Amino acid sequence: MEITKLLAELDLNKNEVRVYLASLEVGEAGLTRVANRAGLAPMTTKYLLQKLHEKECVTAVKKNQRYLYIPHPP
Repeated sequence: MEITKLLAELDLNKNEVRVYLASLEVGEAGLTRVANRAGLAPMTTKYLLQKLHEKECVTAVKKNQRYLYIPHPP
């Protein structure tokens, strides 16, 4: 099964899937790097990363006055 279909079945919307996959590609990264990889605005990406954190798809770790996002394996 294609990963995007699997993630959609887990109640992730299209943009959440986009941000999650971008996060998987870049690994542990800050907001800007994930946003650039996903091709979305930073504020939109921040909101989506917060939603993914609530759904336990990513972990947010505060480091040096900013957050790093670490994706959980699919």
